[in-house]
Amino acid sequence: MLDGKSLIDATSDLLCFQEQLIPYRSDLNTFLIPVTALGTVAGNISYIGEGTIYFILEGNWESERVYNGEIPLSVYIIDHASYIKTSVTLTTSTILDFQTSEFENSNAYGEMKLYTPVDQEINMYSYKHSEAKLSYEEVEGMCSPQERNYRLKLFKNGVKNKMNLAGLQKDDDWELDPLMGYSPQILQFYEEWNNFCIDRNEERFIVRYQVVELYIDGRFMGDYLLRVPLDNKQQNLQGAWITEANNRSAIYSAQIQEMYNKAFPDSALRMEYYFWQEENDGALYAIPRRFSRIVESGGDGT
Repeated sequence: MLDGKSLIDATSDLLCFQEQLIPYRSDLNTFLIPVTALGTVAGNISYIGEGTIYFILEGNWESERVYNGEIPLSVYIIDHASYIKTSVTLTTSTILDFQTSEFENSNAYGEMKLYTPVDQEINMYSYKHSEAKLSYEEVEGMCSPQERNYRLKLFKNGVKNKMNLAGLQKDDDWELDPLMGYSPQILQFYEEWNNFCIDRNEERFIVRYQVVELYIDGRFMGDYLLRVPLDNKQQNLQGAWITEANNRSAIYSAQIQEMYNKAFPDSALRMEYYFWQEENDGALYAIPRRFSRIVESGGDGT
């Protein structure tokens, strides 16, 4: 079937699942099929272009390992003159991919692509994309690209583009925070904080997030929190956000510190705060924002 045909490279916009594009890892030459649970997959895989898709059952074929996402399944796409050799594998991860077209200082301009196994808006797999700007803050000390905190802004024809991402809310402004190998501890911290807010009838301060695998220009950056920033767009808030304040004198500071000490007894990460000041009585509240790795000794972790 391949005799006389030329091999060509796969491209990221090659395969669809349930009639929507799926993510592509160029470093592995593998397409990822986002599913709700490993073990089964429901939906058609289709090819954008001319040709026929062939799934190859090789000598080490084990259906259980393929359906559990342990090994990829080889794929050939063959037409009358050429063929593409690639593979597919299953993943339960929500994947955010940013492709850079321009870069200026600490700002990258390009396209954001989000692949969600089950999008609550349509109750099935979804692919969303938008023009976007990905920014990061310059910080003192060494910080690898995989440990940067990013800000993501969505645009369409130069105008803000509000989208519902990963079932969180409709917005054009998002934050991406690295988990840095501390996924269980960070997620435990936010779960505790959100439960605390519910118990205190302070749902306005809940931190809403979704764990995503972040790729920048085809490079895997690690697991990140896609997070809704707390800002003036939040409802039922009358007052002002303060960028700098003494967190030790703010309401809920002691409870946050207790949660922090429980989650990070070795003080491996530094926590940044939001501060909210009420309009009516001037009361100042501390709200956890994000974590970053401590790059200099002598810190107390806050």
